[in-house]
Amino acid sequence: MSTGSSVSPSNIPGKTCTNAQYKFSITPDPLFDISFANANGTKVGARYVDGVQVSVHKLTGALRPS
Repeated sequence: MSTGSSVSPSNIPGKTCTNAQYKFSITPDPLFDISFANANGTKVGARYVDGVQVSVHKLTGALRPS
């Protein structure tokens, strides 16, 4: 899934992210999981198997640039 330049993301918890092309908006908590199935993609039986899943987790420590 390509969201292009129409996504309005934020790393601030509670801030709403919207995408007009794919017609969704979410207001995530600091920790969340969300999935988007590709309705035009491959199906196995009645289930869509092409898509994307995003998981956000709180890290226990700081990341280094390297």
